[in-house]
Amino acid sequence: MAGGRTLGRAGRLAGRIYPARYPPIDGAHGSTQRLPEHDPELLYQLQGIRPEHRAAVLCASHRVSGGGRPQSLVYRDELNVSSGNPGLLPSETDSIELGLDATVGPVATNLRAFLRKEHDLISERRYFIGENVLLTTRDNGGSRQSGGLEFSLSGKVGKILSLSTCGNGGYSEQAYLNSGGAAVRRSATSLNVRGRINYQVSAADQLQVVLNRQGKTLIGQGVREPNATLNLSYRHSLTARLNVVLNVTDVFDSNKAQTRIDSDILRESNLRRYDGRLIYVGLSYRLGGVTPGGRRPGA
Repeated sequence: MAGGRTLGRAGRLAGRIYPARYPPIDGAHGSTQRLPEHDPELLYQLQGIRPEHRAAVLCASHRVSGGGRPQSLVYRDELNVSSGNPGLLPSETDSIELGLDATVGPVATNLRAFLRKEHDLISERRYFIGENVLLTTRDNGGSRQSGGLEFSLSGKVGKILSLSTCGNGGYSEQAYLNSGGAAVRRSATSLNVRGRINYQVSAADQLQVVLNRQGKTLIGQGVREPNATLNLSYRHSLTARLNVVLNVTDVFDSNKAQTRIDSDILRESNLRRYDGRLIYVGLSYRLGGVTPGGRRPGA
């Protein structure tokens, strides 16, 4: 690496700490805005931990995102109304991350330990504007802090197994303002995982497993409960061009979205289920050219 040098027999490579700009990132509630030139975002990166296939990264950032939204009213029904908030202030997030990129055998590994703190948190808020009319809007209220580990793994293990997965796990704490203006704190631990595993059963058969898990999430005055789904796909080659495909979505019939609101003026539970377990059987025919070994040219 430029600016590095070897130290002693241990062969340690001393890196250089240097500033660089963060690229723009779309936030959950709006696109990230650039800070003025007198208050720039900085990325401090430290690279050079031996051996060459490893790198440590240290990042510190300050991000601004979100802002006011049009105040148009949307009547969902006679008891529920939603509205934007043109008076929203941007939320600000300070973050520190320490990561390690490494290759362990055939698997590329990326680990990131992080600490984040958010001010002027933009979160969903619900309150009554009439005797029975409930308004849902967004407001600046409270703060959020979190810490944990982000990870990603990808690579091929032997000749029959390949994997690609990413996720994060950690602890978060959020404060919001109740109807009286007092701060109420909630906390949660969460594990989020997305992964895909391909298994070559034989020369003509391949199995794919896809997992998607979302952990418990804090959402202002309530929580979104954990949710997990598992999908399977099995492919059998009849010829170099023709395949039989079996797909099973949501194997355990567990795909649902459940939220709970628990404030000083409202307690609400909402459960939404999706299509559930579905099984498809079909034929797949490849129109492109095929090599003698059954592969497409250039594959």
